[in-house]
Amino acid sequence: PNNKIIIEVDGDFYHCNPNSKYLTAEYDIQKKNLSNDKRKNTWCENHNITLIRYWEKDINERPEWVISDLRKKLSL
Repeated sequence: PNNKIIIEVDGDFYHCNPNSKYLTAEYDIQKKNLSNDKRKNTWCENHNITLIRYWEKDINERPEWVISDLRKKLSL
């Protein structure tokens, strides 16, 4: 919290990962989540909070890349 950073993992299905078979919102829950994501992005931007998002697919298939990227972004 002191660094004003939020880290989220977005589910491929629930957040319509464009790099998956779920690239377009077909269900109400997907549409709601995409709307919430936009609001959250704007809120974070307006409050100078860094929002780092990762896709479920990347967590599952490229965990070493996610860790490396986090280290870079968090300067670890």
